[in-house]
Amino acid sequence: MPDYEFPHDLLELQLAYWASEAAAEKAAAALPSSVAMVAGTLTDEEQRKLPKQRKALTDARAERDKAFVALKAHGWWEQEDQRRDQYAAWRALQAAARELQKARQEDAKV
Repeated sequence: MPDYEFPHDLLELQLAYWASEAAAEKAAAALPSSVAMVAGTLTDEEQRKLPKQRKALTDARAERDKAFVALKAHGWWEQEDQRRDQYAAWRALQAAARELQKARQEDAKV
């Protein structure tokens, strides 16, 4: 894999995307079972909460999409070297962002 130098804001955008993706997954997991929804077996409490949960999921997905667009629209991707092999650059960015994330988690433990 080629060596890349990533600007700090691009790494932050990758971390923001992962965070928004996790939030969308959490919001989806909070919904009642789709089988129960189709079967009409939701409890009154589940039915009462459903509109708020659906809105939370819609909002989380919108944030995830916004984070993805910001990540992909970063000017770094327009540099000649990055345009040649987008996949390699994307994989390297993810690896660098994981390292940054791990370092932050280790710092937080101290």
